[in-house]
Order: sequence, then structure tokens, then C-alpha cells
Amino acid sequence: MVSLKITSVKGVYTNLGLLLSYQCPFSIKLTTFQGTVKNIFLDCRESSGSLFRQLDESIIFIRRYISIRSEIHGLKRIDIPGIELDSIREALLNILVHRDYSISASSFVNIFDDRIEFTSLGRLLENVTLEDIMEGASILRNERLSNVFYRLRFIEAYGVGIPRILHNGGDFEVKPKIKTTDNLFIITLPNRNFQTEIGASVPKQPVDDKIEIDSAALQDVVDLFEKQRYITRETVEKTLAVSKATALRHLKKLVDKKIILPAGSSVNRKYKLNNLVIPLNQPEEATAKARRSNSCPKKNLREKRKQNSSR
Repeated sequence: MVSLKITSVKGVYTNLGLLLSYQCPFSIKLTTFQGTVKNIFLDCRESSGSLFRQLDESIIFIRRYISIRSEIHGLKRIDIPGIELDSIREALLNILVHRDYSISASSFVNIFDDRIEFTSLGRLLENVTLEDIMEGASILRNERLSNVFYRLRFIEAYGVGIPRILHNGGDFEVKPKIKTTDNLFIITLPNRNFQTEIGASVPKQPVDDKIEIDSAALQDVVDLFEKQRYITRETVEKTLAVSKATALRHLKKLVDKKIILPAGSSVNRKYKLNNLVIPLNQPEEATAKARRSNSCPKKNLREKRKQNSSR
């Protein structure tokens, strides 16, 4: 403890000891937003306590909202995360180890559909440029804290963190970005599974693809997107008054037809309409980002059931 400067020779805890204890006064605020702008909150959490606890809790929170794309290669299914977990780890360690702890404020992790932004407090050290950092310059702001993380093998202390993040961008069109201001250091990791209208990282289907929805029940599920961007299995169960197994069966069929897209882990999975595919028995405006409708989805569903029962 004394050799690591966590306590003094008299047994008094140092500022480093405070950061590593559950009494640490600093925190990370994690927020998930709908879409690509800071407007509608989907989920939020503030992680506090020991810096090690903040690291663990932040990774758990972020992994909940990483999109996973599955591909079949031969007889095997390969799951491809939208953002490399290695890059997320490096960005979080940068927030914890290299931020300026003389500033009494929280660090931020903002999760959007197309990216994750990691914002830490503190300007670059004197005589250090952003280009130096991107080339791997290892200049420590918090030397004793860095030493603890190095001894615990969280970091390598060879200036490879930022270059590793940039390298993980691979050959994708959208690359990780590093930005600095007078008081902030921001790392942006793009979601490679995010499909945009202009230049997607993932190959897109032609926008004129039309897929027949061969079941009134499946059409009822698609209609749920009239008033909300995301739905869950619970949404289908409650709104359509069906069992869990039936809801999962409907959702799987729509995913297989690529009419809807899954996001998140199996425990917290959500679904969104695939705007690149237009169902034949859906109006064209169903592919717009925000559909205009003054009708109530539940009322429409009741009317459809009455029509079906009268036939």
C-alpha cells in the first residue's frame, strides 16, 4: 500500500487511495439516446465508487446496447459486434486513468444508434498535441494511478491505447474519432452495424426491395411501429394479448424476413423496423424515420380482429 502510494508511511490514505475506494467522489454518467442526437433518453445510469467498480459497471451497461450482427460462415454462426469490445475497454480506461481529477465533474459515456462517445475532463498536457497522442505518445497526467492500473495489467504503459482504438476501425468507411477542446477529451467509436441512408458500413439491401407479409398477426406486429421506434417481446405480448412463445415466434419470422432488425443482447433485446425494406402490404411512409399517424394502434388492432372474426 505504501509502495503504491495508496497510503502514507503513517497509514493515512492518500488521494490515490481515495480514488480506489468506495468513497471516490467522481463518477461516470452513462446515457443511451434514441437515434443519433441528444434528445430522447432510453436509459441512464451513474456509476460511482471505486474506479475499478466504475470500470466493471460501465462495461456491463454498454454491452447491453451494443448491436450484434450474425453471419453464417459454413456451418458456424459468427456474431459481429457493432463496436469492438477492445476499443470500448481502451476508451473507458482513458476516462478513468487519464482524466483531470482537479475538475469536480463526472465523465460521460453517451450511446447513440450510430456511435458511442466517451468524454473525459481535462485538456491535453502542455506541449502535447493531438497528433502526438494519436501516434502513441505516452505522457502521464496521473502517474501513480497509472502505475496501479499497470501493475494490475489493465494498461500496458506503452502508449498503445489510442493507436489500438484507431487500428480497430479496420477498413470500414466510418473511423473512430479523437477530439479535444480546452477542457474535454472525446473519443467517438462508430457502430459498424448501423445502417444509414448514406454510406453504410454494413452492406444494405436495395431500397426498392418489397417483402410480402403473409400473416395478419405479423402485420399486427409491424403496425406497432406506427407510434414507437422500438418494440420488445413484452410489447408484442401485452398489445396483441399473446403468449411469450407466440410473440417470440412472430418476431423471429419478421427478423428472418429482414422486415425488422434486432438490437441488444437476448436479455434486453429490442427491435426496430428495417427502413431499407418496404413490406408489400404496408404504406410507403412506413419506411420514414417518423411515421405520421393520428390513429391509435390498439384501436386499429381491435378493428382488424373484428374484421377477421366476421369473415
